[in-house]
Amino acid sequence: MTDHHDDQQEPRPAFGQWLMTQKDRTDLGGQLAIGAVADRRFPRNGDPEAVRRRGLQIV
Repeated sequence: MTDHHDDQQEPRPAFGQWLMTQKDRTDLGGQLAIGAVADRRFPRNGDPEAVRRRGLQIV
């Protein structure tokens, strides 16, 4: 029997980092990721709220 504990799981990357890994997708998420990679001010270590705020700044 395997004992799974939450404290033994690898930490999740920040939302901004995760989003940038999605650049090969063919949907809106992929388009957002491409823009994030190109944006020097994109909050790479940001949470979803930080990413949303950045999106509002560039619109």
